[in-house]
Amino acid sequence: MTADVKLLKLPDSLKMPLVLDESIYDYARANVAHHTAAQAAENKRLRVEVRNLRDDAHRRSSEIAALGDAVQHWMKRAERLAEAGRRVTAAFSALGDSSCITAAAIKRRECEAAMLAFDALLRDQEGPTRETASA
Repeated sequence: MTADVKLLKLPDSLKMPLVLDESIYDYARANVAHHTAAQAAENKRLRVEVRNLRDDAHRRSSEIAALGDAVQHWMKRAERLAEAGRRVTAAFSALGDSSCITAAAIKRRECEAAMLAFDALLRDQEGPTRETASA
C-alpha cells in the first residue's frame, strides 16, 4: 500500500549538498507532526465522545435503578391495599351471616374497624400528587 504524502517544503538550508545535522531531524519531525495532527485531533474527539457515552450510560443506569425501586415500592403498596380490601370484604361477608343482634353488632364494629384501617392505609400510602410534585 502506497500513500501519496506531500512533504512540507524543504528548507533552503537542507538543499544540496545535503548535510545530516539536527535540521534534517527537525524537518522530519515537522513532517510527521503535520501529517498526524488530523489523526491526533480525531483521537481526541473520539476519547471525548467515549467519555460522554460512558457518563450517559452511568446516568441512565442510575435512572433505571431508581425506576426499579419505584416499581417495587408501588407493588408493595398495591399488595398492602389489596390485603386491606380483602379484610373489609371478609368483614362485610361475616356481617351478613350474623343471626343474632349481639353478633351483628360485633361484626358491624369489625367492619367499621376494617374500613377505618383501610382508609388510614389509603391516606398513609398517598404520595405527592402531580400538582404538588411539579410545584
